[in-house]
Amino acid sequence: MSKLISKNDFRDNCGFGLIADINGNKSHKIITKSINALKSMTHRGAIGADGKTGDGCGILIDLDKDFFIDILNKEQNIKITDEFAIGQIFTKKRIQKVLPKINKILE
Repeated sequence: MSKLISKNDFRDNCGFGLIADINGNKSHKIITKSINALKSMTHRGAIGADGKTGDGCGILIDLDKDFFIDILNKEQNIKITDEFAIGQIFTKKRIQKVLPKINKILE
């Protein structure tokens, strides 16, 4: 009879953390706890460029589409549908220099 799991199935890793409200309630407290958990991941030996967070660490949160649609409309006078994406770009160049390239990629 074969075993469900054997010693050879284990790998050297730290796993992951999960912080959530079991009832699905949203709160700033969950985000704060998640950020504090990320700070504890530096023991892996891979430290990000900021010297504080572990390399590859991050948090996954629910996207409040209505919030972004409302803010873009109010603050930037941009009207969008509920089908959109959000990205973050890191560049040493001024945004005006890379914006044409970004627009081409997005097209």
